[in-house]
Amino acid sequence: EDDSQSTSIKHPNSFCSKAKKLDSKTRGQLIPLGNILKSTGNNTHQNPPTPLDPETSYFSHNPHLRLYLYRTYGIHFEDLTSDEAREAFVEFTAKYNAGELEEAYYSPGGLPQEAMDQCQRTQHRWKFRTNKVEERSLEVVRAGVRKQTEYDAGGDGSGGGVGGS
Repeated sequence: EDDSQSTSIKHPNSFCSKAKKLDSKTRGQLIPLGNILKSTGNNTHQNPPTPLDPETSYFSHNPHLRLYLYRTYGIHFEDLTSDEAREAFVEFTAKYNAGELEEAYYSPGGLPQEAMDQCQRTQHRWKFRTNKVEERSLEVVRAGVRKQTEYDAGGDGSGGGVGGS
């Protein structure tokens, strides 16, 4: 009797083994990223503006991978080993190059900040005690960092967005 197909994960050491389904409440609160670039139900078969290379695009498209992992697998990028992250990026580039991702992944302006905020950098919840004045100060600092990051990503001061290319 062949029980090789009894496991749902083909590669137990794969990044997929860390996947956990987002609950319906969380899924319902995800920021919309637009339609799939190559929708199969209509005649709008668009190709990605520039195909990604799994070797050379890894760092420039890390925010895209981070968002993809969270929305697709419920995985936080920081929970992956280096090898798992590279494996995930190979999968991501295949889907990207085939036009199988939402429009926002291909936007020259970068990914929506609201969507990036939803895929926190870690599962851990820090429990710092802050008062309202400190909270407002932290929000001002966050906004300043975000603005500077977007400015730097644009290169020309246009605010290229998160992961803008």
